[in-house]
Amino acid sequence: MKGWHTQHCSCRTGIQRKGLGLFSLFSLVLLSFVIFGSCAGGPGVKEEQTETFPSIDQVTREQIESLIDTGKTERALQMLSRLQREENIMSKTVIRELDRRARRRLERDYQQALNQDPKAAARLFHSLSSATEASQNPDGSLGSEEAVSGLELTLEVADSYLEEGNKVLAVHTFLETLKNIEQKNSEEAGNASRLENLLENRIGKYLDTAMELGHNSAVARIVRAMDVLSLSVSEKARKTAEKVPFNPQAMVKGVVTIWVDKGIRIEQGVGLPDRVIGSGFFIDPRGYIITNHHVIKSEVDPEYEGYSRLFVRLYDRPEERIPAKVVSYDEVFDIALLKVEKTPQYTFSFPEPVEPEIGEQIFAIGSPVGLENTITSGIVSAVNRRFLQLGDALQVDVPVNPGNSGGPVINQDGRLVGIVFAGLETFEGLNFIIPSHWVRGILPELYSGGEVVHPWLGAALRDGSNSVEVTYTLPTSPAKEGGLKKGDQLISLNGKPIEDISAAQKIVLSYDPKTLVRLKWKRNGTVMEGLFSLGERPLKPVQKALDLDVKNNLFPPLFGMEVEEVRSLLFGATDYRVTRVYPGSAADETGISTNDSITVRNWKVDRNNRFVAIEVVVKKRKGGFMESVIRLAAPLESNKFF
Repeated sequence: MKGWHTQHCSCRTGIQRKGLGLFSLFSLVLLSFVIFGSCAGGPGVKEEQTETFPSIDQVTREQIESLIDTGKTERALQMLSRLQREENIMSKTVIRELDRRARRRLERDYQQALNQDPKAAARLFHSLSSATEASQNPDGSLGSEEAVSGLELTLEVADSYLEEGNKVLAVHTFLETLKNIEQKNSEEAGNASRLENLLENRIGKYLDTAMELGHNSAVARIVRAMDVLSLSVSEKARKTAEKVPFNPQAMVKGVVTIWVDKGIRIEQGVGLPDRVIGSGFFIDPRGYIITNHHVIKSEVDPEYEGYSRLFVRLYDRPEERIPAKVVSYDEVFDIALLKVEKTPQYTFSFPEPVEPEIGEQIFAIGSPVGLENTITSGIVSAVNRRFLQLGDALQVDVPVNPGNSGGPVINQDGRLVGIVFAGLETFEGLNFIIPSHWVRGILPELYSGGEVVHPWLGAALRDGSNSVEVTYTLPTSPAKEGGLKKGDQLISLNGKPIEDISAAQKIVLSYDPKTLVRLKWKRNGTVMEGLFSLGERPLKPVQKALDLDVKNNLFPPLFGMEVEEVRSLLFGATDYRVTRVYPGSAADETGISTNDSITVRNWKVDRNNRFVAIEVVVKKRKGGFMESVIRLAAPLESNKFF
């Protein structure tokens, strides 16, 4: 078989006489004496000491204790949750003792973080709430008092951003908390006064900060909240809030042209300038700019070894190239944050999630083919397009061209709908934008610098008719280590219902890596619940799976069918029997059915073009087992993992 090496050796009962010297014969006799002597034993021979190995439960206990001692308490609780849920050889008394120890350590870490790091405290609070079963409602959601404490912590995080001088993140975090407080007020009148007190002590300074930033939409949002609380609002703030935010003449001043100089490329012996042109827009008076990752990829790609210099051109000075640097980037959402030493005349903001409707008129601002200050209009053609690895995209018919990438898309209310990121050049009117709410969600990570890392559980899903089903769990992932299995049907995460893959991803993305979450699912009709410590999502989950797992396990997430190996053939081919085909999958669309016999050959993983493909010889049961050859392919950047 391919990949296996067979070592051949010759064994003979006799001794070849030719060429056998005295030394070789003496060595053979000595070797025989050593072998037989060691077996015979006899007087004076010491008895062998039997080596003892630790038991499985001892190894498991030591592993859990090590995780607790090194501060990886969430992973320890994940292991303990599985031990409590499944049959095992470890004593229940030992499990309970380790569980109490882990919770005490988590509580201690949380108390220490309260006085040192509000951001870490907020994460640990969510972990502690998930771990503390007594603080959970029957549906798994946070109890009343715990929810209020969580909102208090988030306000402290906003305050910490303000103290650091990051006013944009401070206002952004405050508005997120404001939305949650208003929702909690409407649900639980008993905590209304406490929540209102939380706001009244802070809301004034955040109104002033929003006005200082020039984020008029944020000002309007805060003024509405102050009116509900019957708080006084200055005349200046009220006039700012009442301004019509849609002002293309002002907005174009906040849009820039991104210029990446990659030197000279040679085509047919002729040197030509190698340039990448895109668009971007200011979100911070300190000179921070949002654009697409693919526009500035050569600046951060470790595999790129050529020349690359990043510049920005302002709207009113197209001849001037201002040096810029990449602060952070997110390849999954195709977003990058840049910094220039210039104060913009206009900044865009993300005050509230925008959920545009099909047919709604929108406007794109950018530099198509390098033509600065261009505004084009169109409509939202479709929503919830699964065009990204995570979340969804908006399909629009706004005319965009190379150079528009990274530019803002706004609606008639002047609110940021999204960011241009893709278009199909051969199909006019088929363009896509990243919804602004996805960018809002990663804003704190973008300001942290470097590559954005997303949380995940490490399971592949499929949307069924009435459920979200697990089709695969990656080795070493939280899903695998926590005991999630293929065929499990997800119900909720921390009390939030999981209605489809996009919803599952959105819930997970609201937490940080390492956070402990409580997952509920159904297995064979039985409802189950467990704790999982979120891991760090790899950039290409499928590629990671190909590196860690056997190919037989990858048929469900890649091609939408479950198989049973029948036999291995020469030259890497393998015979399988199809045991299940998922409706709407690649296998289903090619006509493969349950109980078909297939031969799979020529697995191909193309990392440059980012796909994996197989060649399948199918003997269809419904077609009298006539053979046909088909090719199945799947992208390395799958949108089915969460």
